Amino acid sequence: MKPFAIMMICALLASCAMRPQPYVEPTEGPVASISFINKSSRVALPRIYEHHETCSGAYNAGIQSYGQDELVEVKVKAEAPLSFSYGLMDFDVSDSSTATCDIYLTFTPEKSATYIAVLRKKANECTLGFYNVVNGEAEAVDVQKREGIPQNQRLGSSYCRRL
Repeated sequence: MKPFAIMMICALLASCAMRPQPYVEPTEGPVASISFINKSSRVALPRIYEHHETCSGAYNAGIQSYGQDELVEVKVKAEAPLSFSYGLMDFDVSDSSTATCDIYLTFTPEKSATYIAVLRKKANECTLGFYNVVNGEAEAVDVQKREGIPQNQRLGSSYCRRL
């Protein structure tokens, strides 16, 4: 019985260690801001990744409530490639979350720029509009879309790969 209990404790600790930590905004250097807007009727979860190529080093930027048009705004490092994901979550009875859709994008933020990411879900499709706000006007941003790696296929902490 003891070996089983020890294995269960180790598994629990490992799963906690692998969960993304809260995002901490940069305190120095050039920055830009991203506002995440949830236009769906589900809980949304924006994440920022430390390593843009593999979407590893995941940080939760906030959790947004059901269909509240709730705004989560974060500061990010500018002038360097950045990957983020924005997705909708469902919750099971054990309180662990399951993604129903995740959209992964990579871009290079410009210094002092203001970006907005608008997440929508219609029928069975999620869409993400990503814009740079210049003089009050939203302009589409040149981004590289990435493919999310299904949880059962992830090696280490990589969440995405190139399309």
